[in-house]
Amino acid sequence: ATEEDRNQQQAKLAAAEPSLSLRVDGSLVTIDYQKVTNVQVNYYEMDLEFLFSTNPFVSSSSGSFSVVRPNKSERLQLADNKRSHNFELPREYQSKNVLVEVIGGGKKRSLAVYSNELNTAVSERWCGSGSFRMSIRHGRFPSCFRKTDRVRGGSITGTGRSRGLSLGNGSFQHG
Repeated sequence: ATEEDRNQQQAKLAAAEPSLSLRVDGSLVTIDYQKVTNVQVNYYEMDLEFLFSTNPFVSSSSGSFSVVRPNKSERLQLADNKRSHNFELPREYQSKNVLVEVIGGGKKRSLAVYSNELNTAVSERWCGSGSFRMSIRHGRFPSCFRKTDRVRGGSITGTGRSRGLSLGNGSFQHG
């Protein structure tokens, strides 16, 4: 068999194999699939403080959730003539931290969805002083701890007090 025949055979095998992927943008969940007709979607509420205190470097995989019963499960039929299915995160989980798990076609995919998203930007000015901006994309932070360190030449040279101005639109200006 030639290499071209081998590549064609592998392409046929890959096309027949079920595939499943998961992504979330805000509250929109998207399942990309091939050769999967239905899936089970499980939702696990997460207590981030507890998770961090028991395992501070946990990833978003569902391994540690596999021994816990999901808070909610639902089955979805997927169209044979499509490769993607979108649905809204259930209303009760749109303001909570939740692990979304999708099982179908012998595959399991999971993704942690957080109720808040914090974006930060640091801009350096002359003589080592700088500006720090923090903004919240969605959700609210009831309280926020800010620690600033002075860094010079890649080494921390001291810790500063965090002071700034709350801008009222979910952002904080420090500088």
